[in-house]
Amino acid sequence: MRLTAEVPGAGIEAIIETCQRLAISGTGFDPSTNMDLPTARAAFAPFLAAGLSIVQVGCYRNLISVDEKVRQQGIDDVVEAMNVAGKTGVENVVCGGGHRDPAVPTARRSVHRDNWTDRALDEMIESCREIVGRVDDDAAPLSLEPWVITCLNSPARVERVVRAVDHPKLGVELDLANLVTLEYCFETDRLIVDCFDRFGDKIRLVHLKDALLTPEPYIYHIGEVVVGDGMIDHATLLNQLAARAPDASLMVEHLGSEVDIARALGHMRTLAGTLGYEFA
Repeated sequence: MRLTAEVPGAGIEAIIETCQRLAISGTGFDPSTNMDLPTARAAFAPFLAAGLSIVQVGCYRNLISVDEKVRQQGIDDVVEAMNVAGKTGVENVVCGGGHRDPAVPTARRSVHRDNWTDRALDEMIESCREIVGRVDDDAAPLSLEPWVITCLNSPARVERVVRAVDHPKLGVELDLANLVTLEYCFETDRLIVDCFDRFGDKIRLVHLKDALLTPEPYIYHIGEVVVGDGMIDHATLLNQLAARAPDASLMVEHLGSEVDIARALGHMRTLAGTLGYEFA
């Protein structure tokens, strides 16, 4: 297991310096648009030269859009991102579950009742099959990110997609905070075990966040907090990773300050030491 983080910084040198201060082995990026091969090589080479892995590049496209042109463009973008990533040493391209909202077909995310239909999941399977059928042999794998508002809203539905596609270029980026519901908020150990039972062999990357249920604002809110301050059972996560996906990377994300990132990393390092694990 490797401990990495998405870190803030104004420019490549500043980000590398932050990674070195935090003593992490890699980082990840979520560019707003695809990078061509020369741009990607220029962007990522300094990190690799500094001994840092690029564990992910985000390519969040609506692969289940009701607008067929939008869906096909999303497929094209993900294929291109995977091919470029594979040639520049990036380990994963991450994409979410998309949505079926006809009002904003190109939006990265939107809540719509049809997101949770079988049709939505069938569209995701079809899109993923086309993607893995078109990428180069050296392409980076696509890792799907679940989230309760998308078609990938439960461990069972994630499993259905990855088993239906059944291809080495398709894996899972496990984000447990995205899957916490009222059902699981006090039993995240059960959620974690269910995920690993269903698709543990497909988990390539874990987004490290924490989640907390609060009574405000009305009606209630499940929000992100610094790792260690919430409800997610990270001990169970580490035990499952060690047993079933020991090569996966863990990436702290969505924290805007180096102080908070350091606190999250410190929590995970202390926990790992208690359990007898070491991070690469």
